[in-house]
Amino acid sequence: MAEKIKVIEITQNNLHESPICGIKNPEHEGRIRKTNWLKTYFKKGVKAKVLLTEKNIQFGYIEYLPG
Repeated sequence: MAEKIKVIEITQNNLHESPICGIKNPEHEGRIRKTNWLKTYFKKGVKAKVLLTEKNIQFGYIEYLPG
């Protein structure tokens, strides 16, 4: 049986709860930089989503701007 996946939209409200680009550690320098970048670009319309398995393991991530 195939695992069910969850698609989570990353927003200002859940930014610190979701893995960002596969990085879960909130003190990781790359995550801090990416979080700051997202905060800036959310205001410009950037959307970000993460794909998680049933066991909350990230296996996909996408950022995009609506056209």
